[in-house]
Amino acid sequence: QFTGEQIWVAKIYSSAFWVIGGIFLFLLARQLTSVDGALVATAFYLFTPYAVAASRSFQPDPLMVMLIIIFWWAVYKWSDDPTSYRWAILAGLFGGFAIYVKFVAAFFVIGGGLGSILRRESLFETARRPQVYVMTVLGILPGAVYVIYGVWIAGYLGQQFGGRFIPSLFLSPSYYLGWVSMLNLVIGGAILTLALLGLFFLEDKKRRFLLGLWAAYALFGLYFNYPISTHDYYSLPLIPIAALSLAPLADWFLAQLAKLTPSRWLRFAAFSLLLL
Repeated sequence: QFTGEQIWVAKIYSSAFWVIGGIFLFLLARQLTSVDGALVATAFYLFTPYAVAASRSFQPDPLMVMLIIIFWWAVYKWSDDPTSYRWAILAGLFGGFAIYVKFVAAFFVIGGGLGSILRRESLFETARRPQVYVMTVLGILPGAVYVIYGVWIAGYLGQQFGGRFIPSLFLSPSYYLGWVSMLNLVIGGAILTLALLGLFFLEDKKRRFLLGLWAAYALFGLYFNYPISTHDYYSLPLIPIAALSLAPLADWFLAQLAKLTPSRWLRFAAFSLLLL
């Protein structure tokens, strides 16, 4: 209704969602590592070939990914100041809207939330904080209202939750080969390896946050086992996860590069060549 038949308009705001997500990805990666690591993470997020194509697609997924990234940033900020209601409310709102846009976002919202909590304190200690319940209610409410209305009142959501999980696929090689094929298409085997390697270049408490995101993607792929092995865009949230995981490795590499290139202009040229 907003764009009529002008699909290019829809592609513009879809791309805008992706770019806005890149801004908050940079802010989050800078907290995890440094400006250098954040620049590399953001560059990968914005310019990896699949992201360029997928961010121009007229689907809700770029909006969902943007909201997930903003949630990660907000919940990470909250975990630095767990008594803050401001960050708890912001995290709850953005997490809730991400789930409202697409229910599958719940995996990445929960994974990011648990990763942020466990990097600071235990679940038992966190359960005593009222901010957690504010964040949880705000995260659940939008999607819950939509499900109640769509399933039990209007009835149009009744068929939306079937056909995503097929237990027999766990015994089929096509499931695993298909998932690997989607990973190769979305980020590539080399980047996947480097992203997993990057986890070892991060201090333990910060690593827990990223491990929460990787665990969320793994559980997501096990539950939605049919679409994860046949639909490439189901792995779209893996792009910001891989980007954040590349940041600590890039930070270490650029620090070593700086030692070898004392000239400021030489460092700039080396960084530009690496980016290219």
